[in-house]
Parts: sequence; structure tokens; C-alpha cells
Amino acid sequence: MREALRGLFFKARPVQRLVIAFAILFSAAALFGQEPTNQPAQRAFDRLIQYSLGAVLHPEATTSVSACAGPKGTLSFGVPVNGSLGDSNSCYDPSAGFWADFWTFSGSAGQRVRLAFTSSFSAFAAIQDFSTGTVLASSSSCGLAQSCSFEYTLLSTSQYVVGIGAYSTGSYTLTLSSVSGSPPGLCTTNATTLCLNNGRFRVQATYTTPAGQTGPGMAVTQTSDTGLFWFFSASNIEAIIKVVNACTFPGAPRYWVFAGGLTNVQVVLIVTDTSSGATRTYTNPQNTAFAPIQDTNAFATCP
Repeated sequence: MREALRGLFFKARPVQRLVIAFAILFSAAALFGQEPTNQPAQRAFDRLIQYSLGAVLHPEATTSVSACAGPKGTLSFGVPVNGSLGDSNSCYDPSAGFWADFWTFSGSAGQRVRLAFTSSFSAFAAIQDFSTGTVLASSSSCGLAQSCSFEYTLLSTSQYVVGIGAYSTGSYTLTLSSVSGSPPGLCTTNATTLCLNNGRFRVQATYTTPAGQTGPGMAVTQTSDTGLFWFFSASNIEAIIKVVNACTFPGAPRYWVFAGGLTNVQVVLIVTDTSSGATRTYTNPQNTAFAPIQDTNAFATCP
């Protein structure tokens, strides 16, 4: 089944690929939404997210997916938007009986956003990378629901996609908000996020190639303190990072950040102490061999 979906995905045209990616995710939510705490189900859901990568949103593209004209409009922070899933501007995949609406918004690197929705039907929503279709955050913790909200810290200053989908039609309301700082004590591991040093530090990465391709690093946890990121292939590791508790170090108690890379593309690493909200950003310039990071003054936020 998974291979069939992947084959369909990569043969599809741009807008089709975004719909297929979202449909795969929605199907996973339908399958696993009733048991969000089930770890095997969550791992399977995460794998489906990985296999949905690569969708590109081009509103002007022609497509055989019925009634799919691209995004419905632009979301503004703090302004609720009412929509109708199933109208003439909604995307529809007749083979799956799946409806989806897509909206866009622009945000800044390090900005934390909250997406909330209410609907007259059981729905699934996601924030996706505009260039690749990568699902960055979703309402999976709510399962299929008529209302849900979730948060995500943007990794780059760029345009993003919000999708809402269902196997039925009806009215809905989307509200996008900008959240000040990071929520204390909260780090949730997902496809693009590492939670290091006993889950206290949130680590995310983004990359940009010389040709302008950009996207989030895909996270792989190694130990409680250490993790990896890959960009183009799961077998091709690009960066490794660890956060070390040096709070007992004499004279200068700190949390240290060490990182290294096997790439020369532009890389931005964002490390957030979820206990204090403090953030450190590390950037490797374009066309430059990744220089080792040995920041022993990173976070003066002990204990």
C-alpha cells in the first residue's frame, strides 16, 4: 500500500502531489486518531509523514484533480477566516473521496505560531513547507476532530501552507495566531524536531542549497543528548548536534551546544531552552564547509 501511494505521489503533477500528501496524512489520522498515545501507531504516522515529502504548491499548474485551483487565500495573524470545504474552489481527489483546502501565510524565523480550527465535520489540519510540502506540524494529537489547535516554531522567514481536509464537506473557521516566546517545559519530538537533554531543549534545522532549494532538516534522535539531521536522503546524514549539561562546571555553569556537519550548503540550527524560552541560532554560510560548533557559553539558564 505504501509503495503504491509513493508511486502515485511521484507521478502526479504539482498540485496533485500536495493533495496526495495531505490525503496520506489524513488517512493516517483516520487510522490512528482514536489512540494518540499509542506509540506504534504514532511511529507509523510519523513514517507516513516522511513519505509525503516533496509536494510543491504551484497555483497556476494544470491538474486532473477535480476542482483544485490552488490556495484559497492568505491567512493573517489574529484574523479568523471562514471557509467552505467542498465548494468550487476546494481540491478534491475522486479516487479517495478526499476534500482539502489550502491557505498560505508568511512568517519569520523563530516566530512561534498557533493554528486553531473549528468545523462542522471531523477534520485534520497541518502547517506545511511551501516549497516542498513537508508537514511541519499537524492536528494529529487530536485525531479527527471538529476543533483543535497546535503550535509550531517557524524555522525560516518564508511562506508557508495551511491545509485542512476531510472525507466530508461543510463550513470551518481557521485562526492563525503569533505566540510570544516558547511554551515553558514543552518539547515534542516529531519529524523535524529533536528534544535533547531530557527533553528540555528543542532543536530544529533548515537548509538552503545554492540553487535555492530549501526545507527543514529531518530529525533522528540518537541519545537523550544527541541527534542527527538529514536533508535529501535518510541515508545521507548532514549534521549532528548535542546539548550537554555543564551546570556543575566550576566558575561558569552552562548548558553547552556542540555540533558538526558533513555539508557545505547553508544550514540554520535553532536551539531553544523550553524552560526559559532562551534561543540560540547557529548559521553555516552557503558554499562553506560546516565549521564545528563548540559553544560552551550557550545557555546560562542552569539548573
